[in-house]
Amino acid sequence: MKELEIYEKQFHTYFPNIRKNKLLTWKKVENGKYQFMKTAFVNDFENLCYFLDRIYVKASGYGMAKTLGYTPKEYDTIIDNLQKRTMKFIIKEIDYFLNEQSKTDSVTRWNTLMQFRTRLDWLINIEFKKPDLFIKREWLKDGIIS
Repeated sequence: MKELEIYEKQFHTYFPNIRKNKLLTWKKVENGKYQFMKTAFVNDFENLCYFLDRIYVKASGYGMAKTLGYTPKEYDTIIDNLQKRTMKFIIKEIDYFLNEQSKTDSVTRWNTLMQFRTRLDWLINIEFKKPDLFIKREWLKDGIIS
């Protein structure tokens, strides 16, 4: 819980290079133009995804321990709240990056979201449950991830 509180307060200062610059650029190939991630930002973006993945895995581990009965019953509510807060934090940060990247010249939310999807395998499973997650901002509702 303490670690998540620190991230919630300080995360806006992490990864300053990819927060203020556009990640994707257009490149011409044989059969058209496509968007690719700029090589200058690949490592930062990979680290961002690793960071989000690590937070997700920790919260999922607590959830699995609860489900398998390895934790005392009195911790169930705490674990549930931790999972909800963790998912809200992760999805809020992804949404922030999607919004910022879609402001820069013709880089769409979709292409940036595809970059996240290729690096965070579990994100697609969540989007299958909530297809409009990043479109209608359903993550703002309480308890959307179970």
